[in-house]
Amino acid sequence: MDGRDDIAGILAHDAEQQTDYLVTLRSYLATSGSTSAMAAGLHVHNNTVRYRLACLGKDFCIDLVDPQTRLWLWLRITTMDLAPKATAGLVIH
Repeated sequence: MDGRDDIAGILAHDAEQQTDYLVTLRSYLATSGSTSAMAAGLHVHNNTVRYRLACLGKDFCIDLVDPQTRLWLWLRITTMDLAPKATAGLVIH
């Protein structure tokens, strides 16, 4: 697993362990990696943000330093968010 397409793994981990890694990842991408902005938006301490980011890297092999990985993750999350909305009005026969 290269870490670039492990959103399902993060979702499963969050559900099983009641963690907030996907929320943290969304925040990271939305704030361009600003840990202080992330901490404020997530209502947690800066150290909590840093810990979660380290866990994303270690547990899911996600290299957030790599711009292509960040783009890929942003596209996957955005697509995942839009998919239910895009298909909500469709009737499949």
